[in-house]
Amino acid sequence: MLSKRASLVPLLALIASLAPACGGSAPPEAKACTTMGCGSQGVDIAFTYREAGTYVFEVTVDGEKTTCRVSLPLEPRFSNACDRVDVTLGLIGSELPAEQQSIQNLMIQTTRAEIVHVRATRDGALLGDKTIRLAYQVTPGPNGPDCEPKECKSATATFP
Repeated sequence: MLSKRASLVPLLALIASLAPACGGSAPPEAKACTTMGCGSQGVDIAFTYREAGTYVFEVTVDGEKTTCRVSLPLEPRFSNACDRVDVTLGLIGSELPAEQQSIQNLMIQTTRAEIVHVRATRDGALLGDKTIRLAYQVTPGPNGPDCEPKECKSATATFP
């Protein structure tokens, strides 16, 4: 006695052979999109400070103000010094000797902001006060034109 599986094979072959004749077509190829993201996307404002002291960065992004406070030398395992999670300071070397530590760059997770204003002080002395009009570089997304993200946007500037 034939198994059910063996008896279905000829029937399936017949259906497959008749499909094109009946106006059917092969199924379209599905586009395979990866979960790869843009990587470095957003705003990066470059600077480096190494001198000991208490730093305050007042950052205004399209009218919305954020304050970042940090002291050098850094505390071990110090996390974000800013009062918003989408604005971060690069705190380098918290586990290193004090002379190897630094504050490097301000990163802002936005691709829509047009203007950023940064005012920075160390121990109350002004380090810089600058308004930056952002110019984004737009590159194709990493997964091709049929997948998200379709484009990646980033902007860079220097301070002060």
